[in-house]
Amino acid sequence: MPGIEKLPIEETLEDSPQTRSLLGVFEEDTAAISNYCTQLYQAMQRIYDAQNELSAATHLTSRLLKEYDKQRFPLGGDDEVMSSTLQQFAKVIDELSSCHAVLSTQLADAMMFPITQFKERDLKEILTLKEVFQIASDDHDTAINRYSRLSKRRDNDKLRAEAVEDVYTSRKKQHQTMMHYFCSLNTLQYKKKTALLEPLLGYMQAQISFFKLGSENLTQQWEEFLGTIGTSVQNVRREMEEEVGQMQQSIQEMERSCDPLYAPCDPDPAHSPVCRNLTRKQGYLYIRNKTGLVSSSWERQYFFTQGGNLMQQGRGEVAGGLVTDLDNCSVMAVDCDDRRFCFQVTSFDGKKVVTLQSESRKDCEEWISTINNISKRIYLSENAEELAARVNQSALEAVTPSPSFQQRHESMRPSRGFNVVEYKNISFTVWDVGGQTIIRPLWRHYFINTQGLIFVVDSNDPERIKEAADELHRMLEEDELRGVALLVFANKQDLPRAMSVGDITEALSLSGVSQPWFVQSSCAVSGTGLVEGLDWLSDQILKQ
Repeated sequence: MPGIEKLPIEETLEDSPQTRSLLGVFEEDTAAISNYCTQLYQAMQRIYDAQNELSAATHLTSRLLKEYDKQRFPLGGDDEVMSSTLQQFAKVIDELSSCHAVLSTQLADAMMFPITQFKERDLKEILTLKEVFQIASDDHDTAINRYSRLSKRRDNDKLRAEAVEDVYTSRKKQHQTMMHYFCSLNTLQYKKKTALLEPLLGYMQAQISFFKLGSENLTQQWEEFLGTIGTSVQNVRREMEEEVGQMQQSIQEMERSCDPLYAPCDPDPAHSPVCRNLTRKQGYLYIRNKTGLVSSSWERQYFFTQGGNLMQQGRGEVAGGLVTDLDNCSVMAVDCDDRRFCFQVTSFDGKKVVTLQSESRKDCEEWISTINNISKRIYLSENAEELAARVNQSALEAVTPSPSFQQRHESMRPSRGFNVVEYKNISFTVWDVGGQTIIRPLWRHYFINTQGLIFVVDSNDPERIKEAADELHRMLEEDELRGVALLVFANKQDLPRAMSVGDITEALSLSGVSQPWFVQSSCAVSGTGLVEGLDWLSDQILKQ
């Protein structure tokens, strides 16, 4: 059996948009399984009903044959011979009727019971867990919103304690239900195989037991085949039991270790000190959005740093969007009348200001330190954390407002997610969907109405060039990408081990590609080759 895809239980506490997006794929798969299982169940129910009808009809036929001699025919003819012959037929049909009755019982036990159990128990359990998880998720959102609205001016210990307790309880409930929901969805990947194979195995075994036909060689072939299927079912069941055991153990360990993380309060500094050497960070923050001249609203979003950018991503979205460029930005703690633990990020030119709120003081200081480190472009160095430690004092100073802005470095860094780029009077709507293995199945959602495909290859990594070729050709086989112009950037040409354009072309097997294609050597750090590649792509799009 091929490998089983799994939802990462260890990432349930963070509850990131990527995890929610992957959960959506599993839920879509579960819905498809449920629909297919219902159709298969209906087909097997027809087989079972037909077999019951055949068994009853066979028994009726036998009874009618036995009653032949009781019939009064005007023309008797050779009634004794016919009656004796029909009585012999009746005995044979009696035996067949008994076999049919046994077959009906076997189909009920071996075919209908497994698929009925899967449909009525396993799939309904998934739906129940989904409802419980959704309720827990909504309760957690309500609790965290209530906690975030605690006023700093009117400090009420009782209200704060109640809010903290609500967040702790709801977050723990969401985490636990999410882990069990993930466990059930992962287990379903095994159960769906046994649920499909076991009824078919039972059906075939019942039919072979009933007919007892064919030569010994043919019977032996069937027995070997069924034996192989039976062994495969047992292997899947054994793998499922091992996986369930591991997931349950992980759940128990995470329930014990994550208990202190449910409450939004600052942890004990002795056990969890503020880390000021970070060059990457992610998590949920509140962002203030202006709704009028003097009014504003707060929205909870998932934020993360990527390169020199601050990104935000809504729950369930596939990719993040750019919030602001962090290079040479200014970051400081700020006082907000209605919120605690707030900080402000100001772009290098002072034109864009973003105000954010963390859950705790520790989280706030770590965000400030991280953005301050990124602002100084520490993330580009080879030993980013070591260099960040050396500028720790500067990170501490970032907790207070900064009076001035530094001059922005004249370089361009590509943003991630959704962007609109104007080039040569052409408006490019660009999606950077990421290349992680877990994201690749979601690429197809962006193929519709695509006019150009830019495929970036690491020329300095010949070991993975075959993997890149396989993924490229897998995309080009999609109907939505037929005829789309393909631009390949052979990136990192400044490195000593970089493959040449000719080697890249041969490794990607582009000679067999039917659509327009072009390979451009490039270096993203210096910008070499980017203009030439976009010139070619622009010309191809204008020709369409």
